[in-house]
Amino acid sequence: MDQGENKLDVDMSHLEISETEVAVEDEAQNTATLRRSGRRKSATEEPPEKKRVLQKPKKLSTNKEHKQIVNYYLDRKIKRTSSCLETIFEMPKGDTYMTMPLKLTYTKTGHPSDVLRIEEYPMPQPEASEVLVEMLAAAVNPVDINIIQGKYPIQFPGIGFEGVGRVSKVGPSVTKFRIGEHVVPTTYAGTWRTHLVLDEANLISLPKEIGVAEAATFFVNPITMYRMLKDYAPLEPGDTVIQNGANSSCGLIAIQLCKAWGLNTVNVVRDRPDVGQLKEYLIRSGATYVFTDKEIAGTDVFKSGKLPKPKLGLNCIGGESANSILRHIDHGGVLVTYGGMSLEPIRVSTSTLVFKTVRLDGFNLFKWFSESGDEDEKARMFGELIDLMVKGAVRAPPHVLVDFNRFSEAVEMTLTKNGMVGKKYILDLRAVTSKM
Repeated sequence: MDQGENKLDVDMSHLEISETEVAVEDEAQNTATLRRSGRRKSATEEPPEKKRVLQKPKKLSTNKEHKQIVNYYLDRKIKRTSSCLETIFEMPKGDTYMTMPLKLTYTKTGHPSDVLRIEEYPMPQPEASEVLVEMLAAAVNPVDINIIQGKYPIQFPGIGFEGVGRVSKVGPSVTKFRIGEHVVPTTYAGTWRTHLVLDEANLISLPKEIGVAEAATFFVNPITMYRMLKDYAPLEPGDTVIQNGANSSCGLIAIQLCKAWGLNTVNVVRDRPDVGQLKEYLIRSGATYVFTDKEIAGTDVFKSGKLPKPKLGLNCIGGESANSILRHIDHGGVLVTYGGMSLEPIRVSTSTLVFKTVRLDGFNLFKWFSESGDEDEKARMFGELIDLMVKGAVRAPPHVLVDFNRFSEAVEMTLTKNGMVGKKYILDLRAVTSKM
């Protein structure tokens, strides 16, 4: 913590302490000291503590003056509470001060901005093989919003699927982690909080070279796209993958993974005024071709032989958008659905199923982790994704870091089309945890 006037870096504009209060407390302490020493105070004697009274106006107008008042009490190790200040300020160790951990929580489902609130909770302590994690950042995902709204079939004790934190303390049986390491949970841990405790089996370590945004979004989108590209069709370098929602966070990860693995991508996006700039951005990110939802119907990129027909299609939109990419999938190929932003059903022709034998399938990350017991495969997947991120081959999609106290902004923006497709919103907890 900084010295002097920056000792307490918080907004104290609501706190007013009168000059009389300070002088009275000083006088009381001086009188008590004289009584203990058996001396009487002479008429001309200067009170020993008089020089420590802060000279300030009765009406405080600046944050600097408020900090001086509070630090005056901190320096003298006086616990003080007032009707306008609920926190007890003290100096337990040197220049450090502690506050309770904070978390986002809700007691009933509904619109996130209406039901979410910040709440204090006791500092958790790790036992046995558990690890105390101080969170640095936590992503806001559509699945988190659906859980708060009550639209998801599963409810969890905490909110927040993914995020990155720093190991703060370890239990006596922990062998995998050291204090200071960056880690991400591999289970739904309730990451929208400053501190959490998890068993070491539910954490993986990330190199600090990986940026906060990449680390905070490591678990959901990269793993979702990794599994769909690996598990549903036997893809080889030179093969083609077609997808809609290509400018979504998942779509951008798919583009980068395919480029790293030598796969072609045909990407479909919604038409818009700045679609030219969007196409250029996706091409720079590694896309082979980018079409609007209207252009994809008339493209000859497959008939002309420029690209082989796709063996795999990835659908996060549904409705006519899904049908438009389904028409281009090769015989024996598969369309994998992992979202349905249009809320419209997929309509499939009989000939697509009977004569082209195209399969329809779906992917759910929770289901994959609950059913996959292959720990070696998980380790290979984590290792490959970490390596790609360290090399810079896979980067975080466009994102916005939002201070934890402004959580409503992140939640509301994630509910919009821009949040679902355009940018990823990430809760930044570093400013909060640095004061604990």
